[in-house]
Amino acid sequence: QLERDGVTPAEQRERARREREERARQEAERARAESERARAEATARLREESAGLVPPMLEGVALGQSEREVRSARPEAVTRRVRTPPGEFWLEERLGNGAQALFAFGDEERVLQQVQVLSRIDPRGVGPHLTAMNEQYGRPTGVWRCSAQSAAGVPTLRFTWRKSHVSVQDIFLVHPGGVSITLYVAPTETIRQSLTIGGCRPVRSREDLDDLPFATPEMLQGREVQ
Repeated sequence: QLERDGVTPAEQRERARREREERARQEAERARAESERARAEATARLREESAGLVPPMLEGVALGQSEREVRSARPEAVTRRVRTPPGEFWLEERLGNGAQALFAFGDEERVLQQVQVLSRIDPRGVGPHLTAMNEQYGRPTGVWRCSAQSAAGVPTLRFTWRKSHVSVQDIFLVHPGGVSITLYVAPTETIRQSLTIGGCRPVRSREDLDDLPFATPEMLQGREVQ
């Protein structure tokens, strides 16, 4: 039986099915384009903000860069061979001052997600180091004592400089060999997660700040310490 326009019910159903599929395809394309646009905007924000927070010794590096861009800016960086967290790919570079720079990427897209600089100083150098950090980043927005009973497994003292999309964290680990420092530039949410994992609590008094937590050799067993 034909309808008034000469189309059978079966043909009408087929036309409706194709129209639904086309609408679904267009909606999926719009969602994909919106997702790509949001990701590009987020990457641009990371690049712009982190470029001013990465230490001067690593000039030319910014979060959101591709592996190729980082290798171009840091030709001495090589693939890190030690075990890395699942889903991540790392480059490392030994700097002229003896410090070690680490560059962490997502394993699939190979986009720079965080930068770390590991160094060791004499305890007498803590004051000058903090003075230099304050000159570069301003007054810390947070000071934290972090527990050895946390997932991190060692006690640390941390200073944070919270910005908008990117933040800076300076981690002090005091041990028999001196003071190991990890300068950590990453998205603000990543820094927040790091403080949670470290069992960190805000420092409320000068006495807490003066009393640096100490990591024993037993706590450091099996750990790579700069």
